[in-house]
Amino acid sequence: MVRASLPTVTTVASILLFAWAYVTDVDSVIVFSLGVIVSSWYVLDYMPSLTPKVIDGHTYYYARYCQRVNGKPRIVRQLYLGKVEDLVAALDQAQRPLAPLETAVAAFADVTALFDIAQRLDLVPLLDSILPGKRRQGLSAGQYLLLAAINRAVAPSSKCSCVGQG
Repeated sequence: MVRASLPTVTTVASILLFAWAYVTDVDSVIVFSLGVIVSSWYVLDYMPSLTPKVIDGHTYYYARYCQRVNGKPRIVRQLYLGKVEDLVAALDQAQRPLAPLETAVAAFADVTALFDIAQRLDLVPLLDSILPGKRRQGLSAGQYLLLAAINRAVAPSSKCSCVGQG
């Protein structure tokens, strides 16, 4: 933390306090006295500036932090940022979402999609018309064949476990 110069703090504090006084209808004498109190103890951080340097025909960028030392402006901290391409690449990378560390793949609505396609094609009546008839109990041969085909397409398992006999 660096102690900011008194004129800078007073100006910023006065602007903010007068704006607050205008909105809240507070007397300006109170605002002025608050501005003097704020300016006497408020500490500001210094802000960096973007500075290009040309070295051997290439432009490199630095973030420089300046502050007054013994009344003269001095660079107190300098960070190398790189070329323009490096800055753009870093910005693009920062805006991309992070890749997940672990991914779980789950099937969703695949059985429903296949059953919907079979209904649109009228597959069960077609199969029932081709396959031999059945007694009046349980699933028809077309329905059973459709369930077995969907089972094989989605999660292959035995035929007995498909119907629930296994």
